[in-house]
Amino acid sequence: MRLLQIILLCLLLGLPSFAAEGWTTYSEPFPVHSAIPYRDGLILATDGGIRVMLKFVDKAYASADGLGGARFYTVIKDGEDVYAVSEYGVIAKLVANGDAIVGWEVLNRSFFSNGVRTIPDACVIVGNIMVVPFENRIGFFDIEKKLSVLTIDHIANISLMAQSPKAVAVHEDTLFVSTGKSVYARKMNWSNLSGDIRLIDPASWTQIPVQKEVNSFALKGNTLEMYETEGFRSWDGGVETSAVQDSAAKILLKGRELTEPSLYHDGRTLVKWIYTNDVGTSYLISSQSVWKYENGKLNDISQMENYKLGAVYDLVKHPDGGVMAASLDGPLAYANNFGWAEPYNVWDLPISNANDAYAHRIKTLAVLPYGFVLTHIWGQGFFMSAKFGELMLPSVLAGQNDCLDQLFPNFTIAAGTTVAPDSSGFLTTTASYDGYSVIYMTVYGDVSCATHLGTAPMAGPIQARFDENGNWEVYVATRDQITTSTTGVLDVYTFTPPAKNGGRLESSSHKSFNIPNNNAAIDMVLDPKNEVLWMVSNSNLGYLELDQDSVYAPHSIKGLQNPEYSSIDIDVQGNVWLGTTNLGVYRARKEGKTYDTLSTLHFTVKDGLLDNSVTDLAVDPVLGMAWFAHDKGVSAYVRNDLRNASSFMTAQAKEDVKAYPNPFRMQQNAYMTIDNISEDATVSIFNRGGNLIKFFSGEDVMGGRVTWDGTGKNGWYVVPGVYYYVVKTSSKTKKGKIILIR
Repeated sequence: MRLLQIILLCLLLGLPSFAAEGWTTYSEPFPVHSAIPYRDGLILATDGGIRVMLKFVDKAYASADGLGGARFYTVIKDGEDVYAVSEYGVIAKLVANGDAIVGWEVLNRSFFSNGVRTIPDACVIVGNIMVVPFENRIGFFDIEKKLSVLTIDHIANISLMAQSPKAVAVHEDTLFVSTGKSVYARKMNWSNLSGDIRLIDPASWTQIPVQKEVNSFALKGNTLEMYETEGFRSWDGGVETSAVQDSAAKILLKGRELTEPSLYHDGRTLVKWIYTNDVGTSYLISSQSVWKYENGKLNDISQMENYKLGAVYDLVKHPDGGVMAASLDGPLAYANNFGWAEPYNVWDLPISNANDAYAHRIKTLAVLPYGFVLTHIWGQGFFMSAKFGELMLPSVLAGQNDCLDQLFPNFTIAAGTTVAPDSSGFLTTTASYDGYSVIYMTVYGDVSCATHLGTAPMAGPIQARFDENGNWEVYVATRDQITTSTTGVLDVYTFTPPAKNGGRLESSSHKSFNIPNNNAAIDMVLDPKNEVLWMVSNSNLGYLELDQDSVYAPHSIKGLQNPEYSSIDIDVQGNVWLGTTNLGVYRARKEGKTYDTLSTLHFTVKDGLLDNSVTDLAVDPVLGMAWFAHDKGVSAYVRNDLRNASSFMTAQAKEDVKAYPNPFRMQQNAYMTIDNISEDATVSIFNRGGNLIKFFSGEDVMGGRVTWDGTGKNGWYVVPGVYYYVVKTSSKTKKGKIILIR
């Protein structure tokens, strides 16, 4: 079944369709911080975006959808309007067109610059004023004027920097604020809040005596109730019909106590919110799960269908387009521009790299053509699969192969893997206090080891290529300790290809290079076009020009903001992509003829990244997509200049020039595409009279395709009819017809 999914996804690559330049995000929308009923379903505020769960829609909206981030702490309704508030106070409004959800509009980012977290599920709306509690202040925002009215950091004589708000409520005209052990109330002038000069006057606030800590409010009829526990409560005629209390083993739904085991843990309820719609369907929501209760049956509906991996730590481009991803929980999955295949496990037992993946910056996922995949589980060994997990090949486990080093008894570790230069198998390393070993594994399960070659006990990333004599040149970044925050060098080995050496991996030469500041490299990539090896440590970028004898650090990287690196890759233009732990992604390109000075483009959640913390990245030259891994999912970025168009309009081209969709129906499609063209080509579009309507060249044709939106040179839409395109290079001309339908 999984192979069929992969085949369908791969077949789709050949279809006349591609994503326009821009971002797509795939996220795990948990934990849930806030939930509201909406139409026939729910809207949830999560660390993976705003999840809209309706009968025919289940989508997580995040930065790629204009939200400017993914971590949202509150979602709130005001009549038919829905608002969302992010972790740091970005405020957005749901945009709908009738029954269709268009997306989200960001109303304000002014609170974001304070760098202070909001209190989850604590915002309230009165009239046109939204009250936004933060960890050390309370903000008041005018949702009609889309501006911040004022912010206070004291209530009564209490500093909110010392005592954070725990809960906020409004009853009639009075604002109630709990700091836990104390509750304060103040009658507000909501219609003229900006003119309320006594708001910061301690005497204008009243302290309400309480006998216990107050962590939530609930309105019962016309009475505001205060509770020591967090949770949801509702009443009908004074009778409690639905309730959830965090510290008590009680879930009440329509007057009936639910006892299903999945709703409890260690005698405590997991559920935080309960909502019942007009047709009697109830939804129960915890921080990590969503259940649907209908006709007396409870169903878990937590899992999204379009993304099931969760946190991803390792990404590698597939030779035929798309990427393979390794998740923190163990499963692997393939993705391309049409989405994700079903994840699969590398072994029958539930094993994973878990937090070791981050702690040691494990980059042990490697992919050969036809779906051969190798990965490593820390301490366990190596696992190989074919046909994208449909066929599991024999594993190479610690203690079961004398060739593998064991750092401890039955404990084998590696931090890097790559494809052999002839694609016959994989190259990796294993750690040993006698010096690491280089390991070669064929797709048939044969293993050969060059034991204890290493100048250090541990190796990190590994890369390989053919040298000018047809031998394997293997680059290994060393680590003097198991941790990534250590020193290391770059070891370079020459091996006779095992196919010419009886299947044995034997080194014929070795040399070492110092790395900038002697910091151990955590990721590495070869640029075969320019013959440069790039590497990053936690804090440094370095490069080795393969005909030189030293690793250098660029003297100047313009626009860089002192990042902590996590990953590196190269695109077809020779640009270097750098993932960071907290600053998003940088794309660096050289200025002038050397790599001494680099200039950068910077991409963050404001541009479309799911999160500014990037655990790995991979640039796919087949589809022209950059992929970024996060602890809550994956971001994908389509750019024409990432696509390798070098074979287009040559004898090696897999496809001829084509135009699609054709007919071009402008009411159904925003643009049409002329694809598989050479990057040095020009593209002209003519009307039936032979008049030039549109002309493309240079950057317009980067990545081997151009898009036409149906406008002419003057920017106006042309009339429906028949048009002709001409694609010309210095040696070839391709022509075709376009039928345009308004």
